[in-house]
Amino acid sequence: MINDDTRHCVFQRDGYTCRFCGHVGNAVTLEVDHSVPVAQGGTDHGNNLQTACWPCNALKSDRKTKAFDAWLRYNFASRAHYARYTAAARANGRLPNVDRWLGNNPPSLVDRLFKDWSLPAPHAGRWGGSGL
Repeated sequence: MINDDTRHCVFQRDGYTCRFCGHVGNAVTLEVDHSVPVAQGGTDHGNNLQTACWPCNALKSDRKTKAFDAWLRYNFASRAHYARYTAAARANGRLPNVDRWLGNNPPSLVDRLFKDWSLPAPHAGRWGGSGL
């Protein structure tokens, strides 16, 4: 279990921004996620913790961050395309069916031309700058 001080430090380090979709939130809409899940040998050390909004954390489930990033790139045309999916989840209070949502919300021309899948800068702060 992650204590409140650690949660606050992770959120502050990450600028209260979801690592996956870029949603800027607060302690209510954001969660602390393990880059390597505890079930797969991950720890509660700060270098293994990252900020995620609840739709991203729910979709990531027990996958490692690298595997989830690959899944996102395979299914969504750009980070902006994926951000629209998570925004729909936050608006409805539940995750839409991915295949149905993608069928009804194809990538725009901008999504196809500008695949903005750059990752946030490596973490620097309380736990050092080792990144994830």
